[in-house]
Amino acid sequence: MCCCFQDRPCNEIVSLICAYLLPPLGIWWRFGCGMNLCISIVLTCCAYVPGVLYSFIMIGCVPPKGRGVDSSSESDCESGSRW
Repeated sequence: MCCCFQDRPCNEIVSLICAYLLPPLGIWWRFGCGMNLCISIVLTCCAYVPGVLYSFIMIGCVPPKGRGVDSSSESDCESGSRW
């Protein structure tokens, strides 16, 4: 998944559809691998409904963090420095 689509509504809609079908997939689509994914896998293994509820709440309420791309910084060419 490209990091430029993280703040767009289509990404959230696709995440919700994936979370309905397979809750850890929706969490992975929205947040990537991490503690949220582990919690979603455990809840889904216990029962399907807690996994879906957790995934919907996380996707709907928690914004995704950036994936290491800083779009606000200037490149060296734009700032005028050669080295």
